[in-house]
Amino acid sequence: MSMPYAFPWPDGPYPLIGYICTGCAGGLPSPAAAARVFGTDWLDPLPCSRCGRPVIHDIRRKLPKYIVCSEECQRAVYKARNLAIRNTGKKPCRFCGRAFQPSKGTALYCSGICKDRAYRQRRDTAQS
Repeated sequence: MSMPYAFPWPDGPYPLIGYICTGCAGGLPSPAAAARVFGTDWLDPLPCSRCGRPVIHDIRRKLPKYIVCSEECQRAVYKARNLAIRNTGKKPCRFCGRAFQPSKGTALYCSGICKDRAYRQRRDTAQS
């Protein structure tokens, strides 16, 4: 089962659905067959970003950045993305120049002390 958000799932435990794997659609062979059952138009199947299982999408919705077939695949894809962003390697601190491992990909300073000192230096030069 995929992420619930768009239209009523017929006779099922999920109230709304926007995209589903073809297996969860009852093994329907085509988007046209899914349209007859679910009452909405579907795009051709696209592969899941993690496992490659075919996923059909509601034609009225914008395609997501990562196409996933289940919540499990969604968590795995976003976890891998976050780890890739975090593991950028060592960077030099913009204030003291010392190399450090950032906890975020956007970190510029090695510590709060360097961040505060850089701010004070910018503030003092702006006032002069």
